[in-house]
Amino acid sequence: MDNAIDGVVRAYENFSNFVFASAIDNDRIKAQLYEASYGDEEERARIRQQLGEELRQTHELITKHNFRQFHFQLANGDSFYRFHNPGKFGDNLLFVRKSMRMVNLEHKYVTGFEEGRIFSGYRFVYPLNYKGIHAGSIEISISPQCILEELYALDSNRDLGFILSKSVMKETVFLDEQARYKTCDISDEYVYDVEILTKNEARPDGLKLHRDKAFQAELRKLVENDLRTKAPVTLAMDYDGKTYLVQYRQIKDISQEPVGYFFSYKEDREIQAFAAARKIVIFLATVIMLILIISIAFMYISQREIQRMAVTDNLTSVYNRHSFYALAGRETARADRAGEPLSIAMVDIDFFKKVNDNYGHAMGDQVLKTTAGRIKNSVRKTDVLARYGGEEFIVLMPSTDSRDAFTIAERIRNSIEGCTFENMGGITVSIGLSERVDKEIIDDVINRADVALYRAKEAGRNRTVVYE
Repeated sequence: MDNAIDGVVRAYENFSNFVFASAIDNDRIKAQLYEASYGDEEERARIRQQLGEELRQTHELITKHNFRQFHFQLANGDSFYRFHNPGKFGDNLLFVRKSMRMVNLEHKYVTGFEEGRIFSGYRFVYPLNYKGIHAGSIEISISPQCILEELYALDSNRDLGFILSKSVMKETVFLDEQARYKTCDISDEYVYDVEILTKNEARPDGLKLHRDKAFQAELRKLVENDLRTKAPVTLAMDYDGKTYLVQYRQIKDISQEPVGYFFSYKEDREIQAFAAARKIVIFLATVIMLILIISIAFMYISQREIQRMAVTDNLTSVYNRHSFYALAGRETARADRAGEPLSIAMVDIDFFKKVNDNYGHAMGDQVLKTTAGRIKNSVRKTDVLARYGGEEFIVLMPSTDSRDAFTIAERIRNSIEGCTFENMGGITVSIGLSERVDKEIIDDVINRADVALYRAKEAGRNRTVVYE
């Protein structure tokens, strides 16, 4: 049980690291938090709205995969934007959350279990540094429910749950949020998370022994003292003619202090069978190992698919905008080290709105996929192609000056010009090019390429224009 819990937490930490690297750890997001940390309230309100809009899809994605909190904090430890509760901000977390003190005062990554102002969970908290100045932090966390779901997946024929120290909850949670918790039956010193309890009670499987008052009363006599001293518990309990294996596994916070438990109640038929026949033991151990291997393989495959979905555009299968900026940051850093040029091409399908209006969105989707394929076949393996938005694509060309970039852009344009669609005819694209100057940020290069694209449109479309 301990190994399963640790394995789930590590898997989600890897996913969290990926989300941070692909969507958060870029100069645009860090600059916004820097401005909020050192700006006035009007600027903070604007940036809060901007962050909410820009990272809405990222939040929706991780929420689908059981992440519970997505929370930005300012450099002084003030809560800036809780995606899970946008109306609550401005409270300082340095004095109630050790993770906040470590990240915002020591400027280092922190991970571990911790009770929050609203929810508890396993937290992955990252410092954000903008141009050498601490700009704040971002916290991504999972609910204990994630752990329970994976444990149920291994064996649903049991009762699983989570309890938290009542004193920890009282000291940390907002007063108006404490109704999210209720005292558990086996010890007055611990509370259930009502939301988690409700989800598990709604499951069609499981034993639901935590609702059996007589079972809880018997169990309280056996474990109350151990829970008071915060000791782990593993014992056999006879109840109603059956034997149950009872486990309470400690949850330790960031300071390695025990603050709660995951519990499991399961009928003890397996252990009785082990004593009766060694062959059955070997068989069951093999089955359990296979279940673990299958579960780990499924988690690995699921994680790879989640990663693919997070970095690519679903329609065209090229990189999405967030991934582009992450890769662009890497390429600009490499260009600075090597002293090499770097160019950007903005590619826009001409009169794309007419395609949707006259031939329908299905044809529009086909045009976008074909265009992406033609561009991908026209650029080099070292180039970075992404869908920038709508009918617009962007190509980053490392080690490429504007003259060589023009050659590549014309290859793209000619390839697409030679493409035809049934019942519709052909399409063309306009392309704007810009070469990076000195060590400017990537947004400046993109803006100039966008100006060049506008000039290509004004000049009659189906042409490549280099920003002069």
